[in-house]
Amino acid sequence: FTVNAMAVGLAGPHAGHLIDPHGGSLDLETRTLRTLRPGSFTEDPSRLVRAARNLARLHLHMDDGTDREARAAAPALDLGSARVADEMGRLLGEACAGRALEVLAGVGVPWVADGAQDRVAAVDRARATGGAPDLPRWALRAGAALEPAAVAASAFPGWARAIASDVDAGRGLVASLAAAA
Repeated sequence: FTVNAMAVGLAGPHAGHLIDPHGGSLDLETRTLRTLRPGSFTEDPSRLVRAARNLARLHLHMDDGTDREARAAAPALDLGSARVADEMGRLLGEACAGRALEVLAGVGVPWVADGAQDRVAAVDRARATGGAPDLPRWALRAGAALEPAAVAASAFPGWARAIASDVDAGRGLVASLAAAA
């Protein structure tokens, strides 16, 4: 992304000067996320997850070309890819995870559950109560906000898939108990 393709010279003639060959500083001013070249999401699908994380964290919006490419790439985003799963774990660990998941859902990633932002918030409220188990937040959020089949087929570590599965099973149990009451 252009906003990641900037540097400050440390020595020589560029020492102390911003090196910005792709206009990232202007994109930051306009709160725009733009890929460096067409095909970026096809070349590395994990970039789509990073895009959502950056959009949510930095309160950016995608330029039209980046948005079109994200929408084209989203249906094929594979949580079974180690790179995608690694980026998704990072996203799920962020304070802005709910917003980032809504970005992914908005561009058409099929395995983000409806209402992902509310589901992340519910997990966070539950974790804040006394006696809640000390389990990794990202794995709990995965179980609440991602479709179970995608999590089961994901490249997440086995322990994280198990935690996520337990969260999903817990939601079903709550619904059954509420119906029985």
